[in-house]
Formats: sequence, C-alpha cells, structure tokens
Amino acid sequence: MANIVLAFDPDDGRRLAFMRAAEERVGLFEGLRLGAAGCGSLGVTWAAGPQAPISTDRRADRLSLLWGEAIPGPGPERLDAAALALAWGLERSGTPQPFGGFHAGLLSDGSRRVRLGADLFGLFPIYYWHHGPVLLAGTSPELFRYHPLFRMEVSREGLAGILLTSCLISGKALLTGVRRLAAGHLLDFSMDTGPLEVEQYRLPGPDPALDLSISELVDELAAVLGRTMSRCAPSGEPIGHLLSGGLDSRVLAGFLYRGGVRTVAITRGQPGDLEMRCARRVADALGFEHRPCPESSTDPVGGTRRRVRWEHLANGAFTATDGASLRPAGPLPTRIMSGYGVDLLMPDMKLPRPSGDPWDAYFRLWFSRVNPWGFPPDIVAELLGDPEPVGRVMDALGEQFRAAGPTPARALVAMSLRYQGRFRIGSIPWRLSFESWPSLPILDREFADVVAGMPVVAAGERHLEKELLCRKFPALAALPLDRNSYDSTPLQPRLRYLVAQWMRSKMGLARGQDAPRRRESRYYYRVSDFDGPAWQAVRAAADPFRDKAAGVLQPDVLARLLSPSGIQPGPAARLKGATGTKLLLAFLLWASEHP
Repeated sequence: MANIVLAFDPDDGRRLAFMRAAEERVGLFEGLRLGAAGCGSLGVTWAAGPQAPISTDRRADRLSLLWGEAIPGPGPERLDAAALALAWGLERSGTPQPFGGFHAGLLSDGSRRVRLGADLFGLFPIYYWHHGPVLLAGTSPELFRYHPLFRMEVSREGLAGILLTSCLISGKALLTGVRRLAAGHLLDFSMDTGPLEVEQYRLPGPDPALDLSISELVDELAAVLGRTMSRCAPSGEPIGHLLSGGLDSRVLAGFLYRGGVRTVAITRGQPGDLEMRCARRVADALGFEHRPCPESSTDPVGGTRRRVRWEHLANGAFTATDGASLRPAGPLPTRIMSGYGVDLLMPDMKLPRPSGDPWDAYFRLWFSRVNPWGFPPDIVAELLGDPEPVGRVMDALGEQFRAAGPTPARALVAMSLRYQGRFRIGSIPWRLSFESWPSLPILDREFADVVAGMPVVAAGERHLEKELLCRKFPALAALPLDRNSYDSTPLQPRLRYLVAQWMRSKMGLARGQDAPRRRESRYYYRVSDFDGPAWQAVRAAADPFRDKAAGVLQPDVLARLLSPSGIQPGPAARLKGATGTKLLLAFLLWASEHP
C-alpha cells in the first residue's frame, strides 16, 4: 500500500513547510519506500511497501500519479500514470469511466485543478479538507494537522456515526471539516469552485437478461468469475491467497486451481484452530503451498495506537493485534488475493417479506446488522450529552437507504457495501498493501455489475455461491467448512464424514460439547476477546486518559460504560462482543495524542 498526503496551496512557503513536515512523518513504520513529486502549487509525498505498484508521469503542464492497479478490462492489462492522465483528461467533458482493481489516482495541472479517485467501492481511503484555495488530501487525516490553516476540532456528528456503527457516516470523519471521499466518486477540486464529489460508479439495477433458472445463474456466475480471476491473477504470475476455510476463499481457491495459477495459501491463526484445519484440507486437496500466519500480540498497545493514530477510528476497534500483517507467514508474492466483500454483494441473510412498509423493514434489518458494532442511539446521545448529532446521523442514514437502490433489497446490498464493506473489514486491504498488493474480485467491474444484476433472492443467503461450489468443485464442497462457529459440516458431506460424526456424537465428542472446555480455537473469536491479555493491556494503557475525552464525552456516562458492569458481553456471547467498549478505549488513546 501507500500512505499518501498531498497539499495544493498557492502559498509556496506554507506548502513547502507542510510538505517537509509530512515527508518526515509519512512512513508508518520502517522498511517503506518513500517518494515525492510536485507540480506548481501541488506537492505530494508517500510511503509504500517495497512491492507496491506505483507509476508517475510528470509533464510540463501536469502531474499524474497512480498507486496500485487500475484495470480497464476486458483483459488483465494495467494502466500506468500516463494512460490514467489520458483517461481522466482535465479538459474532457463528462465523467471518466471507473476502473477495476485496488488503486488510487491523481491528476493535476499544478495551477488550478486537482482530480483524485479510487477503486469502485472506495476501499482505498481518500480523505480531504479544504480552506479557500487550499486542498489537503491523503489516505489518512493524521498529517493534516501540520498545515498552519488546519484546526484540530472533533466533529460531534462524525463521532456520533463512529460510536453508532464503527463507520464514517456520510463521509464525515472524526475531525471537523475532514471528509472521506464517497465510494464510486471522483474528487474534482478547482480553485474557483472548491471540492466537488462526482459520481463515477454505482451498482446497476436488475438485469432482465439474468432472469434465469438457478442452474443457468450458476453457470453465468462461474463464467464471470473465471474472467474476473484472469484479470485479478494473470497467468504465469504467482499469487498469495488468504484462505480462511470459509465459503468465499474456497470458491476463489477453486478458480485459482482451475486457472493453473501458482498459489501460496495463507491462513491466519494457530495450527489447531478450526479455520486452519478447514483451510489446510482445501490447500492439500488443490496442491497449494499452505502457510500459517500466527497472530502477533507482542505489542498490542503499540499496534492499537498506530491504527488509531492513522485511521482516526474510521474502522472501529475489533482486535488489539496487528491483525492485517502477514509478516509471520514469510516472504509473499507481489499480489495477495482475498474474498473480502463478496459476502456483502451476495448477502448471507434471509430476506424478509414484511407486511408493512418494506423500506422501513429493510432499513431496520440493515441497521440491526451495523449497530451492534457500536452503541445504541440512546447511549450515544447520552455519551455526547446531546441527541441532535445522533438524530442527524440517523436521518441521513434513512435518506441514504431509500436512495441507495431501486428496491429495498437492493438498497440493503448497496448500503452494506457502502459501510460494512468499506470500513472495519474493508480497511484490511489498505493495511495489507504495505506487504503485498491486494487483488480483490469484488473490485472487478464486470463481476460487480453481473452479480448486482442477478435476482437478489437467488444471491441471498449465499444460495448461488453454495450451488456454484457444489456443482463446479464438488471435492471442495465435501470438505469441512468454516462458518465462524464450531459447526464445520461440509456443504455436501460424504458418507464417511457423516459416519465419523455419528460416532463422535455417540462418544460425546460432537463439536460444541467439548468446545467450551478447550482453548478457544476459533481465530476471530480469540483475537477479538475483550477479556484476553491483548485487550486488557490496551485498557490499562487507555484508562489514564479519560480526562482527555472530558470535553467531548460525558464523564459520568463514560465511567459507567467503562466500569466492569458496563462492559458489553465478550466474544463467548457473540463475535461483535464489547465493540462499543473497544471504541471508547480507542478514542481515549486517540485523544491522548490529539489535544
């Protein structure tokens, strides 16, 4: 990945002073490759992983930069910065076409205009702030504070959105005036008009041509996935693959095998973990090299501080380990594939048939899935000592939901991608990119267009994906499947498996009966455990800074929520356990560095 910061400022002395401060601090950690470029009133600096694909095209009248892989399709060819400049030409009318792949791009004439954009769903983060003719932008707002015109002030509405959902609602970040560029949008900045977000991509509506039988839809999905994988994993080049043992990564593994791609499968966790056991069976069946990637918790406080410092709570606080790092797995190929976001495009939920207003029913369903990552609205209003920011956030969410799609079900999918898909787990690709560049099928335009055009009922509850695995890769469907639970029953269990399970049950060894008496062997439950040593170390480090939050959060409510009786149930109760409490601790750590 690249950590990027830029300043467009006609005042040369002010801009150069800011860029010097940014260049000294842009490296998040050691071992990154530093870069810088400029054109007229524009200065840019970045720190990237050694393997990160970066292209620069500097001409007398413009500067173009491309971080990552922009894939126009239909083939696997990648654009460079010069091709991006032609596609985004500042003098052209109309909105430039969006590209597939995980990337961010910049084009500027250095005198009056700046254009910034990213991938289809905005997973590559772009934040910006402006004051008159000055624009600051980057992958994090952290370095904005070193510009003399920038003022550090917490946005109560931005904080309300974070405390409700662990996401940035309506693009409003933790600091006043800072926004995150909306998914599927370009930022077009002009000294005359200021910043303008221009919609570049949105999920299409239903495609009548895809009103097919389940069997035909499975064939169509298999065909589009085959083409998608040829773009994400070009033949002849090795690729890493995050193999969790679950459905999405297993389907992708099948296509990597079918395409003859030399694959290094990587699974997070310890050798005895449920996810590891499931993933190892898949890797062995496909002949992939398989490497474990144990969690690293040697410095949970330092890792949490680093994430909070650079992300400003935009992605919540789930684990206290360096959860994105793959360093323990050893040297990596240039690209790393992941199924992040596929489960949101094909939602793993039963879609209701409400008797009342379907828009209200589906909005409540969506909010019931995002709100457990924070606090209920009434608690957030208490914390802020003011219900108005919460009310504005809830009103905005309701309006966005009704505008997100042509039907309530499609609006649910679009909102899930906009928030759950971009934040929290959607932040992991950016962190991964410091070590190996993410290759994500969800960011392939053809894949997104085709799946979005399929009947939601067919895609819902993962019907199509499950059918695809069973019909196209029956050997993989017969292997134990990780579901983030102790139930790892295969989608198509063979008789031998059923007999073995029956014998285990007769001996009292069925999964779930002996699980509570053993070490927690579900990776994500273990690393998110609020009662574990990593989070307890973070709590001890954050507790002394409660006074730093006194000007923003109500001290009595904060004390109640951080008392032992106020802490939410831990992961033994649910995977999202204590996420609200973790958010508060993360905010205390952030406040300790941002007076």
